[in-house]
Amino acid sequence: MVGTGNFGLYEGAYFVGRQELLGWLNGLLKTSYTKVEQCGNGAAYCQVLDALYQDSSVPMRKVNFDAKLEHEMVKNFKIMQAVLDKKGVDKLIPVERLVRMKYQDNLEFLQWCKRFYETQAASGMEETYDASGRRGGRGPTSTGAAPSSQAATAAKGAPRAGRRAGDSSQRTASAGTQDGAKRKPVAGRRAAPASAPSGQVAALTARLEESEKQNSDMKVTVSYLEKERDFYFQKLRRIEILCQTTEGMADSPFTKQVLGILWREEEDPIEEDDGQAPNPDTDIAPSL
Repeated sequence: MVGTGNFGLYEGAYFVGRQELLGWLNGLLKTSYTKVEQCGNGAAYCQVLDALYQDSSVPMRKVNFDAKLEHEMVKNFKIMQAVLDKKGVDKLIPVERLVRMKYQDNLEFLQWCKRFYETQAASGMEETYDASGRRGGRGPTSTGAAPSSQAATAAKGAPRAGRRAGDSSQRTASAGTQDGAKRKPVAGRRAAPASAPSGQVAALTARLEESEKQNSDMKVTVSYLEKERDFYFQKLRRIEILCQTTEGMADSPFTKQVLGILWREEEDPIEEDDGQAPNPDTDIAPSL
């Protein structure tokens, strides 16, 4: 199965949102990823290729799902790049950007992975793929996955511990019965359970309802902000692609300034304007 790894700007590959990407990834790999940044160690990307080819071309036993250090993550991406090269896929993985675990970089690469999988996978491949078995139970496994060997060992010892606990409780109950038979109950010793004043209960209930309302409002606000962030990021991504692919613009000073702004890290200092007007011959991009 050979295919190109290049997708045009208007094919829709780079206009898929975070929630849709995570839903697709977790559904395919039977995982429980909650952030696209978690894919930055390369393990999930490797298994996407394993789910696509299903021919043992991806050595899953060498993929480190617990990679946290940069050199461990780089090894995972080397495995993925070797598979792409072997399959004749023209795609260079931006390893240095992905291992920084930044949102934008991994969102873009996960968008590419989803598009590449959908254009290459045959119908019904997801149903035949044993995701949890291929990675040996490693990674952020979703609910219902097979238990690990440690959990299985603990389960084997549980009945024996239960029998010991049962024998002990029976002896305790027997001793308590004998002691209770010797002592006579004294009237008036048992006190009624204390109850909170009705006014205090009403106040706590009102506070709980107010907290729930505030929590609901915050969720709506967060969801809106995430959508707005993704919306503007996609616009910036389109500008970046246009600057890189439009003939006559790639090497212009204006394009380099635009790309410099787009690629600037949060910690990088922002250059102050020197007060000079732009040169129309060198600083203005050609009309599209």
